Amino acid sequence: MRKILCFLVILLGIGLLIRTEILGIPIKTTLKVYRDGYVFVNQTIIPLEVIVNTTLLGAPKFLLVLDEGGLPLGYRLNNSLLIVYCGDADRVIVSYYTANITSKEGALWRLSLNFTLINVEIILPKGATLVYSDPLPLKIQALNESLVLFYSESPLTIEYVLEINLNETTGTAGEKEEKPVGGENILQNPYLIIGTLFLVGLAALTLILVKNRRKDEFKFLTEEEKYILEFLRNRKRAFLSEIVKATDLPKTTLWRKIKKLEEMGYLRTTKTPHGLLIEYKHPF
Repeated sequence: MRKILCFLVILLGIGLLIRTEILGIPIKTTLKVYRDGYVFVNQTIIPLEVIVNTTLLGAPKFLLVLDEGGLPLGYRLNNSLLIVYCGDADRVIVSYYTANITSKEGALWRLSLNFTLINVEIILPKGATLVYSDPLPLKIQALNESLVLFYSESPLTIEYVLEINLNETTGTAGEKEEKPVGGENILQNPYLIIGTLFLVGLAALTLILVKNRRKDEFKFLTEEEKYILEFLRNRKRAFLSEIVKATDLPKTTLWRKIKKLEEMGYLRTTKTPHGLLIEYKHPF
């Protein structure tokens, strides 16, 4: 008698387990397709029990499981099987991104939905052209330059091609064509020619004045400072310790001269983990 009672308890437990963990079939599935092949999946499920199992359409990224009020629900993911702990939720909204239901061959994209679903809505990328659909959609709408396809059920397969952006592919050529036009406008405008020549002349005059000033400044440098500049001009850069050895000057004296040359624009100093690095700058 005790064995029979235990057997009945086990059967009752199995029955409760089967009752509380049932397969949840979405009452609506929306697929928003992006140009790179990723698909945003949004499914609404009515939970008949406190625990619902549903199969995901592909490997999920950024998976969210919410109730009708936007509150998160507990879940467990076992490969493609999603186990949701619904509690008192009246609706379960599952959303995620996946790249497993699209493929590309040349310019042709294909979306294959090999699952049994009802009320399927597919939003194609902007500018996409539908070239094949099996079965035919119940309805097609245009929404913000995108085609929206409605199906009563799946499995289904669609194929589409993306619009080629001519501005992106020929942008360089377009720029090359604009340059001669701009050049003709400048040549035809004498004021632009005069202004351009004035700016070029002003830049040349400034360069000459700077060179002359540099030459005058160079006359007043000491022999030690000239040697430091010559040393760095040949080396391009050197650490302070290397310049100390090359000049045989006290470190404080050398540092004072380097700061003077830096303020005059001949040198640039940089602190590094290996010490102070001194770089030679072209004086003009």
